[in-house]
Amino acid sequence: MDRSHASPHLALALRRRDGLDREPGTPGQAWALALAGPVANLLVAVVAGIVHVVLVDAGADPLAAAAAASIVVINLGSRW
Repeated sequence: MDRSHASPHLALALRRRDGLDREPGTPGQAWALALAGPVANLLVAVVAGIVHVVLVDAGADPLAAAAAASIVVINLGSRW
C-alpha cells in the first residue's frame, strides 16, 4: 500500500475504535472534551518547566535546558 494512503486510513480506524467518530452525548462531555487539550498542554508545559529548572540548577548541558524551555514555550504558545 502506498504510504500516502496508510495514514488517513489508520487515523480513521483509531477514531472509530476509540469512539471519537460520534458527537459527545451530553454538554458536560462536550465541555470536558474541549477542555482536555488545553489542560494537557498546560500539564506538559508545567512538567517541562520543572525539568528546565532542575537542569539549570544541576548545571546540566545548556542545550537540554533550552530544549525543556522550548517545550514550555511551544505548549503555552500565545494562549496565555
